[in-house]
Amino acid sequence: MEWQLALQLLQGLPTLLEILTTLQKWSIDEPKSSPRISPSVDKKQADHQDNYRSLQQQKILEQWPLGLVPSQFAGEKIYGIPALQVLLAPLYREGTDPALEENFSPLETRLSRDLGDFLSQHYPIADRERPVEFLAGIWRENSLEREGRVKALHDRLFDRPCLLLEPEIIGEGFTLRVAWWGFGGDRYVYHPVIVDFPYRTILETSAKRRANRWQAIAERLLSSGESPETIDRLAGDNAANLELWEREKRWQTDGIETKDLALPYSFTREDFLSLSRTLAPVFRAVTAKIADCYHGNRAGVSPRLHDLGDSLVSFPDEGVEESIDRTLLEAYRHLMTRFESIDRFGQKKAVKTNENRAEKQDFDRNRSNTSFSFQGEKRAFTPPEPLPPAPCPLPPASLPIDPGTLSLARTLTGYSGQTASLAISPNGEFLIGAGDDQRIRLWRLGTGAIEQTLAGYPGRILALTLSADGRWLGSVHRDIDRSCIQLRDLRSGELKHSLLGHNKAARCLVITPDNASLISAGQKIKIWDTRTGALQYTLSGHEKSIQALSLSPNGQILASASADKTVRLWHLPSGRLLHTLTGHLDWVRAIAFSADGQLLASAGDDRSIRVWRVAAGQLLTELSGHEDSVLALAFAAPSAGHPRILFSAGKDGAIKRWQIDTGGFTRTFSGHRQWVSSLALCPRGRVLASGSDDRTIRIWKVA
Repeated sequence: MEWQLALQLLQGLPTLLEILTTLQKWSIDEPKSSPRISPSVDKKQADHQDNYRSLQQQKILEQWPLGLVPSQFAGEKIYGIPALQVLLAPLYREGTDPALEENFSPLETRLSRDLGDFLSQHYPIADRERPVEFLAGIWRENSLEREGRVKALHDRLFDRPCLLLEPEIIGEGFTLRVAWWGFGGDRYVYHPVIVDFPYRTILETSAKRRANRWQAIAERLLSSGESPETIDRLAGDNAANLELWEREKRWQTDGIETKDLALPYSFTREDFLSLSRTLAPVFRAVTAKIADCYHGNRAGVSPRLHDLGDSLVSFPDEGVEESIDRTLLEAYRHLMTRFESIDRFGQKKAVKTNENRAEKQDFDRNRSNTSFSFQGEKRAFTPPEPLPPAPCPLPPASLPIDPGTLSLARTLTGYSGQTASLAISPNGEFLIGAGDDQRIRLWRLGTGAIEQTLAGYPGRILALTLSADGRWLGSVHRDIDRSCIQLRDLRSGELKHSLLGHNKAARCLVITPDNASLISAGQKIKIWDTRTGALQYTLSGHEKSIQALSLSPNGQILASASADKTVRLWHLPSGRLLHTLTGHLDWVRAIAFSADGQLLASAGDDRSIRVWRVAAGQLLTELSGHEDSVLALAFAAPSAGHPRILFSAGKDGAIKRWQIDTGGFTRTFSGHRQWVSSLALCPRGRVLASGSDDRTIRIWKVA
């Protein structure tokens, strides 16, 4: 048997050799194809490949984070314009307080609904220039997170312009990450724009406001005859919050740092509404900035963010906006190297230059005469025509002010955005206003006619100041990631100095009464010599950005208000800190000295106005009445026989008038449709100007 089997194998050897030779020939002549031994084998291989592709597609779909399949993302093209698709991811939560968990889902819903409403109004899908499609609520449960999600989306949607917003709350910090792609390159950008924002402080501030309101209500209930037991039943969590807040204030007075304590405040739906009102403008601003950047690159469309005031879009602090600007700039340098820089609204600038020329042009833009390329067209910056000579200062005059009414004299229009700052000339003839359209305008108050427009400023104008004699105009500008401060002679129109030195955004400035120094503030306070432009010295101490400056009439005391909830008083000649005023529950955004320099008023996001005795650094009185943040303050000129008058204005759109000596509120004046962000009083006391996000300036006659 064995030899018969061996013989059969030997007889079959030629056939095996032929097969091996044929296989070898196939492997040499057709290395990329597989030999077809038989139709049945070919069918098995095809079935195997189909099964493999099916399993691969199944695996991809298992990891696909959306409820829509990739083929459904065809990309809307109305009028032939590819829309930017904005995807809002679910709010990721980890390590949060279980007692707060039920409030996070409504918070997520409100943020999503708010962003959708904002985009449908300002970046609608049917827009001919800036179409945006908003997609939310389309996510699958237990899908990939963070960069895994970004990679999965980018792998299938790489050729479609997309922006992904990823909010998350871990412990007591809120983080917002953004990813985008399809803007002209084959890679995605993934970057955090807000990291560990202390959202709990917003909740605590809101809880303290409720407790403060409840205290006033409880006192009225008690005076009306209600029993303490009834009042306790009506208090809810306000009584416990009020008691805890009083203890916290005592600890702070004793020098205990309470921010490191786990204070058990109770929060309600109202507090989370306050949090959503804080976060919503950030979501809008981030989305609008990147949408403007995309459409500006795609078709040279001007940015829409220019036209949206801070009531719609804002950032919790300048560091967040700077982070986005840097990310956009670096991403566009990588994806589209023909761009040198992108300004704060995502607008294209300076085509066809390299890195060295980019740095040189950043320097040249701060000079008085330069040129740059904008969307391929050469444009020149030319110094503005000289203003007419500033009138000589008049001697101080005090006209009687009857604490009665303001009457609207006229409304000035023409701004394309927010009015950032106002000033009235010493003789009361001219109003100077600046906003985020990079222009300073001079109106004649008597007629409302524009006397002159100064253009060509290097970036959005954040603030301006006028010297006491009306000769010098100071302004601070934001350009990409730096602040530029300019000092201009109004008599000749000459630009005297362009000052650089703030690492953080500078937002306010003043000129000393003797015109010797210009003072600017960002994170720190810098004092400049107006004659030489040299930096004299720097004052530091605030923990967060400085929002407002004010000088006492004699120029000896400088007041600074900050996002760290404090006001600091400095002895300007020596730079010595005199007092740190505490008590505000949120950012302090406005301060003003009385005409005699004895009182200082401060106000901000906690809606209260505090009046302080300057010499002692002590609180005189607290005024309440605004329904939202207070953004501007102005003391009226003193008048014999009448109490001191303070005007205030803010996000509620109202202008309020207060009698300081009696601690009483007199009247509210309405008219503006949005925030009132600036006030200016004529030194003679007859005229009040108010600037608003509704793109108007109102001129009021003081009775």
